[in-house]
Amino acid sequence: MKLPLRETKERIHLTDYICLLRYKTHTPNEGSLSYVNLKHIRDIVGYSERTIIDLCKERIRELREEKKPKRKTRLDGFITRQRKDRRKKVTIALKKMATKESTLKAMIGMSFKERCIHLHRLMPEVMIKRTTLSRIYKEYKIRRKVIKKVKVIPDCSKEWAERAKIDSRDRIAQYKE
Repeated sequence: MKLPLRETKERIHLTDYICLLRYKTHTPNEGSLSYVNLKHIRDIVGYSERTIIDLCKERIRELREEKKPKRKTRLDGFITRQRKDRRKKVTIALKKMATKESTLKAMIGMSFKERCIHLHRLMPEVMIKRTTLSRIYKEYKIRRKVIKKVKVIPDCSKEWAERAKIDSRDRIAQYKE
């Protein structure tokens, strides 16, 4: 039995029918399992096993080409690829924000992940990862050292401390005499 010519309705219907027999679906993919043996399909359709395999592969190839995105944007309210790319780019404004002294002081004691989240809150249009932030720090030669937090003594306490030192010196001098 001869195969119908390509791009005819008969051939399209035949490939759909064979795929339906073999894979139990009109839209198979490369990972689809075959449910019916090729010999049984050969007996039903009247074509050789090799022809049946070729028709199935042809249909899978056609479906794969149909699924390829024709446009670069997604619909249904999702973020378009263009916006995604814009979100990932590191801008000069982001570098300035990440290396500003006030921002660095605010981020003392935070991990890189927490710092990225903090920067995202300051600049919602930009979302960066930890490695990008560490690269920015290396570029501007900022080291993430542990900053010792020192208790600040108010002025009135300093005066009291000075008086306590003088009193203690006087008492020591009295005992020595």
